[in-house]
Amino acid sequence: MNKKEYLDLLSKELGALPYNDVKEITDEIDAHFEMAKQEGKSEEQISDDLGDVHELAKSYINCTPYKLPQVLKDKEPKKKSSTWAKIFSIAICCVAVPITCLWVWFDVGLATKIIASSSVFVLRLTNFGNYGAYKFAVIMNQIGSIFYVIFLGCLLYFGIRLLIAAGKKFIRFNRKLWTRGF
Repeated sequence: MNKKEYLDLLSKELGALPYNDVKEITDEIDAHFEMAKQEGKSEEQISDDLGDVHELAKSYINCTPYKLPQVLKDKEPKKKSSTWAKIFSIAICCVAVPITCLWVWFDVGLATKIIASSSVFVLRLTNFGNYGAYKFAVIMNQIGSIFYVIFLGCLLYFGIRLLIAAGKKFIRFNRKLWTRGF
């Protein structure tokens, strides 16, 4: 059976479906014919590979996927990564890794600042009786220090969360770029 006969019979068998669906299905099968022709197969071989028209139509009507042969299954060939995509990927890593290291260094600095501020807070509390007339200033300084530590803690927490989220997205993007290209 040639392509025209196969597609005509298929569209008749799919008569119960809406016109747009029938058109979409026949276009898909037509594309399979064209791909297989490029591989050197005849129309009769392709129609034999696709199988019985009645079964194919029944599977589309019942919305069950029809198992097409592996050769005809892939609509487009897999795109391979180009050399330029790999070079770009490596260049991005050369920029992203130092930025990440600086970010971690900043976060470690924040953690150190929190610890230092907390220890200064404790030292001021133990010497509270020695401040005399400056007790109000020391209390206000302590309150400011508490808010400073809370602010640094929030900055550290959200900075680490942002670093992890950005790192995951960067790895996903880089993997996709490396395997598929631009």
